[in-house]
Amino acid sequence: MSKKGTIKRAVGYARVSTDMQNESSIDAQIYGIKEYCEKHGYCLINTYIDFGISGTTDQRPQFQQMIEDSKKGEFEAVMVHKGDRFARSRNLSSTYKEILAKNKIEFISVTECFGSEPESVLLEGLTEAMAEYYSRNLAREVRKGLLQKARDCLYTGGNLPLGYDVDPETQKFILAKNEDEMKTVQLIFQMKKENYGYAEIIRALEAKGLNKSKKGNTLSKSAINWMLHNERYTGVYIYDRLSAKGANGRNGHLFKPEEDMIRIEGGIPQIIDKDTFEAVQKIMATNKKTNGRFRLKHPVLLTGLIECECGYSYVSCYRKERPGHKAYSSYHCGYKSSHKDHHCSNKGIEQTSIDDAVLELLYKYLYDDVETITNELNTHRKALMLNLDSDLQTVKKQITANEIKVKNLVDAIAQGVSNAAMFDRIKELEKERERLEGKLSEASRVEETVELTTNEVQSILDKSREWVRTKNIPEVRRFIDKYVHKVVVFKETVEVTLNVAFSFGTRKSATYRFKKILSRGSLCECWYDIGEAI
Repeated sequence: MSKKGTIKRAVGYARVSTDMQNESSIDAQIYGIKEYCEKHGYCLINTYIDFGISGTTDQRPQFQQMIEDSKKGEFEAVMVHKGDRFARSRNLSSTYKEILAKNKIEFISVTECFGSEPESVLLEGLTEAMAEYYSRNLAREVRKGLLQKARDCLYTGGNLPLGYDVDPETQKFILAKNEDEMKTVQLIFQMKKENYGYAEIIRALEAKGLNKSKKGNTLSKSAINWMLHNERYTGVYIYDRLSAKGANGRNGHLFKPEEDMIRIEGGIPQIIDKDTFEAVQKIMATNKKTNGRFRLKHPVLLTGLIECECGYSYVSCYRKERPGHKAYSSYHCGYKSSHKDHHCSNKGIEQTSIDDAVLELLYKYLYDDVETITNELNTHRKALMLNLDSDLQTVKKQITANEIKVKNLVDAIAQGVSNAAMFDRIKELEKERERLEGKLSEASRVEETVELTTNEVQSILDKSREWVRTKNIPEVRRFIDKYVHKVVVFKETVEVTLNVAFSFGTRKSATYRFKKILSRGSLCECWYDIGEAI
């Protein structure tokens, strides 16, 4: 209670767990908080309200905003109608109450007056434990009901897959009343069975007026990918396949073993036959394993290495030969194909011209000037070796200091002194340690490098010279992957970063990167304007 003659500034926090709880519950909480303020001399300056979010998580926007505002000194007390509105987890409750206490904020539950006696600690702890028990027990009872509904192949909530509706009386899955939904699903599976890409499937759906989701939105590539993996379309009822929720929530990509989930054959109507579904799974598995460059029917050398000045990758585009038009291949900015606003104004670039230009560049600077390359590699190695000892010692000291900081924090937590900021700091230190260990590893690798001779470099390059000259595509791709770091396309120029290093059994040379500039205007000519990058 505030002292006589003083008024403390307070804020209120209210929460309901589900959207089904109406606003009168919030009104009742706020009314109780206001009534307490009037009786005990507090001035309520603000209220924070979270709708439809469980108290077992701290991922509540208004709750986190209140905790953040508590650091600013704008109020002296946080009030809740009841402790379980603040949190339904003992760990969360104690963690955030400690943060409030550190910020010199008083925590008040207006319907639970625990007092300041030693016994109040036991009473408050028991109340928090009961709130957590209630939440866990409720979750268990709800889960029991949902599992029984699942065993009966009934609808348990969530978004319906395209092609299905729910019978309002029996709560069983039925085929969608809108026949276009089933046609959409069947066309998607049939085209994928014939190994069409997602873009081609979307174009075919749009042409037939079928490119609509359950909510009426256009289908995205990710939505189609999800449908193609959904075994429910074969008539299998599946429930409870996601792994249990952990400290950071549920991982939507982590599934339970098949024997631990509910899986009932024939539990829902079938839209896609088993053979078609299995054929599609094999095609997607094959496509996933094979790099895109090696699946294309026309040779593509720079996919994965070439990017736009805006930061997006350049993707390959191929137009087949048809009457009056020759076959044409190009690279263009991937931003334009994935964003409707077409923000990037950089033009595409003819594929053969840029591929040949990069090969010519490699040939000129690797094959025709072996002596210069050898000298540059050795000079680069000497520069790295010059500062190696001091660099290693500096990084080792930084790693030691990092370990001491982490140990101090862990010891403090073990002694019961903990808050969210301490755990965040440990994560930051762990990331810093990973970065430092990477620098240490990189510096250590320099010690293993060797000084090169022109003959050694020449012998390595001679092995691939004929492949590049004769355009042996698989070998040329490997050659480009080895010596080209990346290619960046600007409106007027193309910047090529070469990545030069050689291996001699267990011995390696230092890795040396340098940039060359190609003029875009000269790419269509038989010669290339090559200059040093600034």
